[in-house]
Amino acid sequence: MKYKNIVNGPQNASRIILGCMRMPALSVEDAAKMIKTASELGVNFFDHATCYGAGEAEERFGSAFPMTGLKREDVIIQSKCGLHFDTKEFDWSREDILSSVDGILSRLKMDYIDVLLLHRPDLIFDPEEVADAFDKLYNEGKVKYFGVSNVTPGQLELLKKYVKQPLVFNQLQFSLDQTQLIDAALYLNNMTTDRSTDRDNGILDYCRLNDITIQAWSPLQIGMFKGCFVDHPDYPELNKKLEEIGERYGVPKTAVAIAWILRHPAKMQAIAGTMNPEHLKSICDAAKVDLTHHEWYELYLASGKFLPSCCTGNPIPGLLPWNGIILHLMLHWLLGNPGQQNHRSSWKKAFSCHPAFWISLFSFLLLYRLQKLRFSSLSCFFSWLRCCRLKFRQSQYLRLQKFLISCASCASIFLLFRQQCLLCLPEPVLSEL
Repeated sequence: MKYKNIVNGPQNASRIILGCMRMPALSVEDAAKMIKTASELGVNFFDHATCYGAGEAEERFGSAFPMTGLKREDVIIQSKCGLHFDTKEFDWSREDILSSVDGILSRLKMDYIDVLLLHRPDLIFDPEEVADAFDKLYNEGKVKYFGVSNVTPGQLELLKKYVKQPLVFNQLQFSLDQTQLIDAALYLNNMTTDRSTDRDNGILDYCRLNDITIQAWSPLQIGMFKGCFVDHPDYPELNKKLEEIGERYGVPKTAVAIAWILRHPAKMQAIAGTMNPEHLKSICDAAKVDLTHHEWYELYLASGKFLPSCCTGNPIPGLLPWNGIILHLMLHWLLGNPGQQNHRSSWKKAFSCHPAFWISLFSFLLLYRLQKLRFSSLSCFFSWLRCCRLKFRQSQYLRLQKFLISCASCASIFLLFRQQCLLCLPEPVLSEL
């Protein structure tokens, strides 16, 4: 097991946490076995919340813990408060925080908890009330350390203005499927993908700058409650890469997926929500894996992401000249052909008789939208066409013009198709192009 000394928090904390949300499904005896198994695997950190089974998870843990033979000081117990699904509200009021902790201690049958987290933001919270509640809990010895869950940098700054105790944890969703914590930085200023959208105000970097340890929840889940991506048919490339790297290190795919989270230099913890001892063992095998820089990126790309240099936001070599050619040929066609005095007839012919024109126009508009192209550098090509117009007979020139329009149109469509296909290709294929 890998351990971490939390800045301003618990020392020698396991990087893998056992999340107890599903513990109500176990009997007291099975819950005791699960806790014992976790301890034998090196897990010493257990996560609860008042809303897990409406408190039943904490009660089951409290009944099972004495049967494990473990000492209270050998484990780190964390719980969260503030979520009330029964009344449909999030509550960070002083009264609710204090009463919640009393309920937590009663259900766990313990005198104190090591960590209390505020569970998702109360939209109308008063930071002074939170500070007052934390002071009382800390002074009475009921809570040692404090933190938050799913909270933004601005909300953390507001809390820190009044709360005296350090805020040492922030639970956030992060996995190979849910990478929004890191995507916005990678796709900065890239308007061709919504991955460039900053969804959390830079909370990852904020936590690193302020010594706040991130606890990654649902590290194997698709979204929130759509199942696990390991061995899921919708993730063939990712599972192939997980298996490949797993064979290299002698661990299951699940361990590799967790190791990907632990490899991040933020030194996150990963919350494993399983109540299956064998599954927990495979998760804890992540401690045996130290992914290389290259392997980390291989997994990231296999999960369906792409590097900006391979996306439509950056020009593909050879694409810009073709669009310039298309534009100038279109203009030249519409402005009139040699020997045609009736420009209305020329326009009519261009619109109705030459399919290459419509192909060119459609391709040009799409590529311009995707590439934000500029064309001034290709005026020399336009000049060359005018020279052709003077030197060749009309029939030769017209054949040349139509031939070039057709070639440019076909090339443009090919490059557009290639450009879109690049978005779906894995990194090894891209490297060969």
